[in-house]
Amino acid sequence: MARFELVTDRKGIRAAQRALKRALNRALPPRPGAYTIGYPGGKIERSKLRANSRIWYRGQIVRNAGAPRFWNAFGLTNELATNRSNHIKVEINSLLMGSSRRFGGMFAREAGRGFALLHSGKVGGGRPGIGKKEFVASFNGKQVSVFDADRPSSPRSAFLIARLDDPQAVNAIAEFVLAVARFKDQDSLDDSGTLTRKQLKAKALAARFKPRSMLQQVVMYERNPYVSAYAKRRANGHCDLCGNRAPFAFKGNPFLECHHIDRLADNGDDSVHNTVALCPNCHRRMHLTFTTADIDHLRRQASR
Repeated sequence: MARFELVTDRKGIRAAQRALKRALNRALPPRPGAYTIGYPGGKIERSKLRANSRIWYRGQIVRNAGAPRFWNAFGLTNELATNRSNHIKVEINSLLMGSSRRFGGMFAREAGRGFALLHSGKVGGGRPGIGKKEFVASFNGKQVSVFDADRPSSPRSAFLIARLDDPQAVNAIAEFVLAVARFKDQDSLDDSGTLTRKQLKAKALAARFKPRSMLQQVVMYERNPYVSAYAKRRANGHCDLCGNRAPFAFKGNPFLECHHIDRLADNGDDSVHNTVALCPNCHRRMHLTFTTADIDHLRRQASR
């Protein structure tokens, strides 16, 4: 079993933070714009941040605080806007030196490997039932024991978010950010699952009929039509994930959608080895609740 040693020395934490930034910089392109990032008790203005199709990131060193730390803030790209405050979904912070259970984030060294990013599961939404205990119970991430040299007999439990030398580190970080976002938002705006039909209708009728507009920046990618056509021809009318026939025909052909296994925004290739043909249901599934098993299955399909 892998052994994780908590990084507490200043030099080691700085090196781990650099490894995290390198991974994020490789996978998240710069996103220029005038952004307001809100947090409890204040906000910061930034002229740019980094984002792919799934998450955005902004980091800095917080020195003038009771606990000087590396501040790493993450949010969802589909909610990113330039005309309002952007909410942080999760902060993964580390003290500049030492350790503190006040913060959920931590760096560790794995025996025989490099640095790893971990989190205790200490997240909250400021509401009853949205805290560490509930998140730990609901999140199915891998838990590991983390040993602190100052407390060798009292290892702490933490979720392994990503090994920072793994090429898929940022995808793993994104999965954690999305999991935290789903957990925090589970009853903030959508309490429909607990309402009666009568209560639900009353809330729907009371809502504004004309939604507010917001300005969002969208990055589009030029795609090779022959790659998409080949993936669909290779699928032979069947979804590469569920195996079922295409749900309907469009212009005389089975309707399937081209999906990039490694997203273009995550530096994925627009190639036949990175594309599959999916039915609309499975395509949406892969953008919302994909699993490692699903991804492995699609890689095998794309290699046929």
